[in-house]
Amino acid sequence: EIGVQIAQKNNMKLAEASASTTFAVQLQNKGRYAEALKYFLSAFAIAEDPEMEKKNEWQLVQDKPLSYQRLSILENNHNQFSGLMGRIKNVDKQSFHLNESIRIAEESGNKYRLMVATNDLGRLYSKLNKPDSALNLSIRAEKLGAELNDKIYYCYILVDLGYIYQIKGNKDLALSYYHSGIKL
Repeated sequence: EIGVQIAQKNNMKLAEASASTTFAVQLQNKGRYAEALKYFLSAFAIAEDPEMEKKNEWQLVQDKPLSYQRLSILENNHNQFSGLMGRIKNVDKQSFHLNESIRIAEESGNKYRLMVATNDLGRLYSKLNKPDSALNLSIRAEKLGAELNDKIYYCYILVDLGYIYQIKGNKDLALSYYHSGIKL
């Protein structure tokens, strides 16, 4: 909450949107869904506005244009908001927001956000007992993770692949992915 307040005080809208998403996730994890919704909606209002790119604003990342940063915040907000939708059992909106995160990440070329949202959608499909769709998405995420050499999130992808193969009845491949995920 302090991050949101500091950004508001200094009129740093992109920082406010980013901090709002982070705070919304914290509230969501505490079961304070109505409060989380307020911060998610605030982040959407800021990050969906392309006019933000015209402002001479403090940048979150120095080597990326404001358009990329704005879209990265929007992608992340969609992805995190999908988690809130999952908690309240609104699977249609959860899927919609993950697909939006993927679409925007593809549009902006943000491979990290694409990797995360793609795997998260795969995880959702595995929970919905759609293992073939889940597998296609998680394999795509695995390729991105290997390309990005992201060891932290990559282990989640490997464990999710293990779970998908377990659902599909391939226990040997499931164990192999579980072990690979643990080794990282």
